[in-house]
Amino acid sequence: MAPSDEQLIRLCRRGDSEALEELLTRYRNRLMAFIYSVVRDYHLAEDIFQETFLRVYRQAGKFRAGASFKTWLYAIAVNLCRDALRKAKRRPEVSLETETAGRDGANPRRMADLLAGKAPGPRDEAGGKEMEAILEGEMAGLSREHRQVIILSRLEGLKYREIARVLGIPSGTVRSRLHYGLEQLRRGFSARGIERPG
Repeated sequence: MAPSDEQLIRLCRRGDSEALEELLTRYRNRLMAFIYSVVRDYHLAEDIFQETFLRVYRQAGKFRAGASFKTWLYAIAVNLCRDALRKAKRRPEVSLETETAGRDGANPRRMADLLAGKAPGPRDEAGGKEMEAILEGEMAGLSREHRQVIILSRLEGLKYREIARVLGIPSGTVRSRLHYGLEQLRRGFSARGIERPG
Protein backbone atom coordinates (compact mmCIF):
# COMPACT_ATOMS: atom_id res chain seq x y z
CA MET A 1 0.00 0.00 0.00
CA ALA A 2 1.28 3.44 -0.91
CA PRO A 3 2.25 5.73 1.97
CA SER A 4 -0.13 8.57 2.83
CA ASP A 5 0.76 12.20 2.16
CA GLU A 6 1.27 12.67 5.88
CA GLN A 7 3.70 9.73 6.05
CA LEU A 8 5.63 11.16 3.11
CA ILE A 9 5.92 14.61 4.67
CA ARG A 10 7.29 12.99 7.84
CA LEU A 11 9.95 11.34 5.66
CA CYS A 12 10.70 14.74 4.11
CA ARG A 13 11.48 16.03 7.60
CA ARG A 14 14.34 13.55 7.68
CA GLY A 15 15.62 14.83 4.33
CA ASP A 16 14.15 12.04 2.18
CA SER A 17 14.12 13.52 -1.33
CA GLU A 18 12.29 10.48 -2.75
CA ALA A 19 9.36 11.22 -0.44
CA LEU A 20 9.29 14.79 -1.77
CA GLU A 21 9.40 13.47 -5.33
CA GLU A 22 6.41 11.21 -4.61
CA LEU A 23 4.40 14.15 -3.22
CA LEU A 24 5.41 16.23 -6.23
CA THR A 25 4.19 13.49 -8.58
CA ARG A 26 0.88 13.13 -6.72
CA TYR A 27 0.07 16.83 -6.82
CA ARG A 28 1.81 18.04 -9.98
CA ASN A 29 -1.19 18.26 -12.31
CA ARG A 30 -3.86 19.36 -9.83
CA LEU A 31 -1.75 21.94 -8.04
CA MET A 32 -0.30 23.33 -11.26
CA ALA A 33 -3.83 23.64 -12.71
CA PHE A 34 -5.02 25.46 -9.59
CA ILE A 35 -2.07 27.87 -9.55
CA TYR A 36 -2.45 28.58 -13.26
CA SER A 37 -6.18 29.23 -12.85
CA VAL A 38 -5.35 31.89 -10.26
CA VAL A 39 -2.38 33.66 -11.89
CA ARG A 40 -3.20 33.00 -15.59
CA ASP A 41 0.46 32.98 -16.60
CA TYR A 42 2.04 29.61 -17.32
CA HIS A 43 5.63 30.60 -16.56
CA LEU A 44 4.63 32.34 -13.33
CA ALA A 45 2.53 29.29 -12.38
CA GLU A 46 5.57 27.04 -12.92
CA ASP A 47 7.67 29.30 -10.69
CA ILE A 48 5.02 29.30 -7.96
CA PHE A 49 4.63 25.52 -8.22
CA GLN A 50 8.38 25.02 -7.77
CA GLU A 51 8.55 27.51 -4.90
CA THR A 52 5.60 25.76 -3.22
CA PHE A 53 7.48 22.47 -3.15
CA LEU A 54 10.72 24.12 -2.09
CA ARG A 55 8.83 25.51 0.90
CA VAL A 56 7.22 22.15 1.59
CA TYR A 57 10.68 20.59 1.77
CA ARG A 58 12.25 23.41 3.80
CA GLN A 59 9.30 23.72 6.18
CA ALA A 60 8.47 20.02 6.55
CA GLY A 61 9.40 20.31 10.23
CA LYS A 62 6.59 22.83 10.72
CA PHE A 63 3.92 20.44 9.47
CA ARG A 64 1.65 19.63 12.42
CA ALA A 65 0.89 16.00 13.20
CA GLY A 66 -2.78 15.26 12.56
CA ALA A 67 -3.13 18.07 10.01
CA SER A 68 -4.06 17.53 6.37
CA PHE A 69 -1.09 17.73 4.02
CA LYS A 70 -3.33 18.76 1.11
CA THR A 71 -4.72 21.71 3.07
CA TRP A 72 -1.23 22.78 4.14
CA LEU A 73 0.07 22.47 0.56
CA TYR A 74 -2.74 24.57 -0.92
CA ALA A 75 -2.34 27.20 1.80
CA ILE A 76 1.31 27.60 0.81
CA ALA A 77 0.37 27.83 -2.88
CA VAL A 78 -2.43 30.36 -2.24
CA ASN A 79 -0.08 32.60 -0.25
CA LEU A 80 2.52 32.48 -3.00
CA CYS A 81 -0.15 33.27 -5.61
CA ARG A 82 -1.32 36.26 -3.54
CA ASP A 83 2.24 37.55 -3.27
CA ALA A 84 2.80 37.15 -7.01
CA LEU A 85 -0.46 38.88 -7.87
CA ARG A 86 0.30 41.76 -5.52
CA LYS A 87 3.64 42.20 -7.22
CA ALA A 88 2.14 42.00 -10.70
CA LYS A 89 -0.92 44.08 -9.68
CA ARG A 90 -3.23 42.23 -12.00
CA ARG A 91 -6.51 40.46 -11.59
CA PRO A 92 -6.53 36.68 -12.07
CA GLU A 93 -8.96 34.85 -14.29
CA VAL A 94 -10.11 31.27 -14.16
CA SER A 95 -9.31 29.11 -17.14
CA LEU A 96 -12.19 26.85 -17.96
CA GLU A 97 -9.86 24.80 -20.15
CA THR A 98 -7.77 23.75 -17.14
CA GLU A 99 -7.75 19.98 -16.88
CA THR A 100 -7.40 18.07 -13.68
CA ALA A 101 -7.12 14.36 -13.08
CA GLY A 102 -9.41 12.49 -10.76
CA ARG A 103 -8.27 11.32 -7.34
CA ASP A 104 -6.70 8.25 -8.94
CA GLY A 105 -4.84 10.39 -11.49
CA ALA A 106 -7.01 9.22 -14.39
CA ASN A 107 -9.94 10.64 -16.37
CA PRO A 108 -8.95 14.30 -16.75
CA ARG A 109 -11.87 16.75 -16.75
CA ARG A 110 -12.08 20.41 -17.64
CA MET A 111 -13.16 23.10 -15.17
CA ALA A 112 -16.19 23.83 -17.36
CA ASP A 113 -17.33 20.19 -17.06
CA LEU A 114 -16.73 20.10 -13.30
CA LEU A 115 -18.80 23.23 -12.78
CA ALA A 116 -21.54 21.76 -14.91
CA GLY A 117 -21.42 18.69 -12.65
CA LYS A 118 -21.06 16.05 -15.34
CA ALA A 119 -18.55 14.58 -17.74
CA PRO A 120 -18.81 15.71 -21.36
CA GLY A 121 -20.83 13.50 -23.66
CA PRO A 122 -21.42 13.43 -27.42
CA ARG A 123 -24.31 15.91 -27.22
CA ASP A 124 -22.22 18.31 -25.17
CA GLU A 125 -19.61 18.59 -27.91
CA ALA A 126 -21.89 20.37 -30.41
CA GLY A 127 -22.51 23.45 -28.27
CA GLY A 128 -19.45 22.98 -26.13
CA LYS A 129 -17.37 25.87 -27.42
CA GLU A 130 -20.24 28.33 -27.14
CA MET A 131 -21.04 27.11 -23.62
CA GLU A 132 -17.38 27.42 -22.59
CA ALA A 133 -17.28 31.01 -23.78
CA ILE A 134 -20.47 31.80 -21.85
CA LEU A 135 -19.22 30.10 -18.68
CA GLU A 136 -15.83 31.75 -18.95
CA GLY A 137 -17.55 35.12 -19.30
CA GLU A 138 -19.73 34.45 -16.27
CA MET A 139 -16.75 33.29 -14.19
CA ALA A 140 -14.79 36.38 -15.23
CA GLY A 141 -17.63 38.46 -13.77
CA LEU A 142 -17.01 37.00 -10.32
CA SER A 143 -14.50 38.42 -7.88
CA ARG A 144 -11.17 36.64 -7.41
CA GLU A 145 -12.31 35.57 -3.92
CA HIS A 146 -15.44 33.87 -5.27
CA ARG A 147 -13.54 32.18 -8.12
CA GLN A 148 -10.93 30.79 -5.70
CA VAL A 149 -13.59 29.25 -3.45
CA ILE A 150 -15.39 27.71 -6.42
CA ILE A 151 -12.14 26.24 -7.75
CA LEU A 152 -11.09 24.81 -4.38
CA SER A 153 -14.55 23.37 -3.77
CA ARG A 154 -15.52 22.12 -7.23
CA LEU A 155 -12.15 21.40 -8.82
CA GLU A 156 -10.17 20.26 -5.78
CA GLY A 157 -13.00 18.82 -3.71
CA LEU A 158 -11.91 20.51 -0.48
CA LYS A 159 -14.42 20.81 2.37
CA TYR A 160 -15.47 24.16 3.82
CA ARG A 161 -13.13 23.93 6.82
CA GLU A 162 -10.21 22.96 4.56
CA ILE A 163 -10.87 25.88 2.22
CA ALA A 164 -11.11 28.14 5.28
CA ARG A 165 -7.66 27.00 6.41
CA VAL A 166 -6.19 27.39 2.92
CA LEU A 167 -7.53 30.92 2.44
CA GLY A 168 -7.27 32.03 6.08
CA ILE A 169 -10.95 32.94 6.36
CA PRO A 170 -13.83 31.63 8.52
CA SER A 171 -15.83 28.60 7.32
CA GLY A 172 -18.95 30.76 7.23
CA THR A 173 -17.23 33.09 4.77
CA VAL A 174 -16.33 30.10 2.59
CA ARG A 175 -19.98 28.96 2.61
CA SER A 176 -21.16 32.45 1.81
CA ARG A 177 -18.67 32.98 -1.03
CA LEU A 178 -19.41 29.60 -2.57
CA HIS A 179 -23.17 30.16 -2.34
CA TYR A 180 -22.91 33.68 -3.74
CA GLY A 181 -20.50 32.69 -6.52
CA LEU A 182 -22.61 29.74 -7.66
CA GLU A 183 -25.78 31.82 -7.39
CA GLN A 184 -24.20 34.50 -9.61
CA LEU A 185 -23.34 31.82 -12.17
CA ARG A 186 -26.88 30.42 -12.03
CA ARG A 187 -28.43 33.86 -12.51
CA GLY A 188 -26.13 34.59 -15.44
CA PHE A 189 -27.02 31.29 -17.08
CA SER A 190 -30.72 31.71 -16.32
CA ALA A 191 -30.71 35.15 -17.95
CA ARG A 192 -29.39 33.45 -21.08
CA GLY A 193 -32.06 30.72 -20.89
CA ILE A 194 -29.47 28.04 -20.11
CA GLU A 195 -29.81 25.33 -17.46
CA ARG A 196 -27.84 26.39 -14.43
CA PRO A 197 -24.40 24.92 -13.66
CA GLY A 198 -23.45 22.93 -10.54
